[in-house]
Amino acid sequence: MTLGQRIVVMKDGLVQQVGTPLEVYNRPVNRFVGGFVGTPPMNMLNGRLLRQNEGIYFDEGTARIRLPEHLKDVLGRRAGQEAIMGIRPEAMSLRAEGRFLGKENVLPLKIRVIEPLGEKMDIYAGTQKHPHIVARVDAESSLESGQNISMYLDMAKVHIFESGGAGENLSLTNHITNPAPSSQRDN
Repeated sequence: MTLGQRIVVMKDGLVQQVGTPLEVYNRPVNRFVGGFVGTPPMNMLNGRLLRQNEGIYFDEGTARIRLPEHLKDVLGRRAGQEAIMGIRPEAMSLRAEGRFLGKENVLPLKIRVIEPLGEKMDIYAGTQKHPHIVARVDAESSLESGQNISMYLDMAKVHIFESGGAGENLSLTNHITNPAPSSQRDN
């Protein structure tokens, strides 16, 4: 990521994505790329897409997250289907302000471990269904293990991946995927 102007992400000898480091990081074409690039890795939450109140939601099992309006058409056709929501640790916040303001963008978590990193800290937390979620937030001394918190999501940074197959990023409307047939990508 730091040395190249362009990177190629490969899995099992097949090219998954080619682009600048930031393109690959911010717009992963599939679950593998999303989980492979970045430290800590992208959180992957299993759930289901729902149509409700003229919106499209991701139902994680503990919380329903309202997805951005620009995804309504592409994901609305998949209402009722399983999907995976990907969210990077730094796209979560303890405060509903700035890019974390939203409508129904809250994930309730229970803190397991706090790792201070200086100005930032990693919070290892979970829901009943997803016990291993990492959030990288501004350091605060008022938090402790066992505490229940609300984590606000930057909905512009949420990715919705198909649950089966190659795990294509359904959130991207204009991307180039691997030129190999999907049957070869699934191996």
